[in-house]
Amino acid sequence: MTETLKKLICLLQDGQFHSGEQLGKELGLTRSAIWKLTKQLSAWDLSLESVPNKGYRIPGGITLLDKDKIISLISPEQRVLFDSFEIFDSLPSTNDHLAHNPDPRKINRICLAEKQTKGKGRRGRSWTSPFAKNIYLSLQWHFSRDLSELAGLSLAISISVVETLKEWGIHQTLGIKWPNDILVDNQKLAGILIELSGEAHDSTSAIIGIGLNVHMPIATEPPITQEWTDL
Repeated sequence: MTETLKKLICLLQDGQFHSGEQLGKELGLTRSAIWKLTKQLSAWDLSLESVPNKGYRIPGGITLLDKDKIISLISPEQRVLFDSFEIFDSLPSTNDHLAHNPDPRKINRICLAEKQTKGKGRRGRSWTSPFAKNIYLSLQWHFSRDLSELAGLSLAISISVVETLKEWGIHQTLGIKWPNDILVDNQKLAGILIELSGEAHDSTSAIIGIGLNVHMPIATEPPITQEWTDL
């Protein structure tokens, strides 16, 4: 994504109408250039409403990930546990990014993306990942434990996600479908994908992927083939 397009999306994320003239002043572009720029939004899964004499808006608005705000909400005690925090506009997969770009220092890393082009679930299934709609999060964590000692990690992560959702006021009946689905009324709300690597009797690196549906569009491409829900 170009810096100019990102700035345009930031201006439109409040869901209010902004005139082409106003947007042009903000971005240093002509109204014609703004019109051409808006045509790029569809490639990022963003619908745009255009009304004469009112301007442009993203219906309902969106909330972009804000690294500084996210870090400010993490307690100092937890903040020291990770060494790297990255947010991307788009990645094929947050899990794959951490796996294919290893850090020789064996540090704990956090990776978020606004969109995944090849999001994945268990057994090679795809994970629908439209731009700025849901949470696509991966953690790379290093354990001083053998692989065999981490068999319950997926369940532990699932319980942590459920407890966090309850703390934030999600009062519907939340359930865990072994080994990696979080359900509400038998509809999938989130999924966990853990990929472990290590040697016997040595430390283990875990890449922990969490996909959480926040505001999933009703129509998706490709269509979702199971019952699902979102926050």
